[in-house]
Amino acid sequence: MVPPGWRAELGITGMWLPRAERSFNRHAQAFRFGAGYSLLSFGLEYAHYHLPYDAGFSDDFSVYLPWAAVNFDLGGSLRASLEAAIGFGSEERSSEEPIVPRVRASLQFVQSYFAIGPLVGYGLNLADGHQDSHRSYDAVPFGIEVGGMLSVWLF
Repeated sequence: MVPPGWRAELGITGMWLPRAERSFNRHAQAFRFGAGYSLLSFGLEYAHYHLPYDAGFSDDFSVYLPWAAVNFDLGGSLRASLEAAIGFGSEERSSEEPIVPRVRASLQFVQSYFAIGPLVGYGLNLADGHQDSHRSYDAVPFGIEVGGMLSVWLF
């Protein structure tokens, strides 16, 4: 059950981003903080995405995502959440500056001070891509996210 009243939230997330090519190397991790009141949550997340692409190269993105979520008690110790975010960031080795809208759904086991469980989401990179002295590149796709999240509530 989601605790009533105000609460502060800290969380960590690990995600795998499956795609046909190099799917096992595509991953992300995130740290978040936020606040919540009853069934609503909101906050800021810092995510680091590692996304391999053509010819063995990879892009590493740092993205800051303000987020908002609606939580639903499913009875007992289960909670479902729907989350929306839009992030802004940068790529470490190029001029690509992604704008990343993202949606997520999660199912969590909830105790009085923490929640843990799986998530699935989708992120879209709206950047124009980048170019170097040799050629132009399309924006690196983010796509589907599958992972887990641990949240700790501070009252």
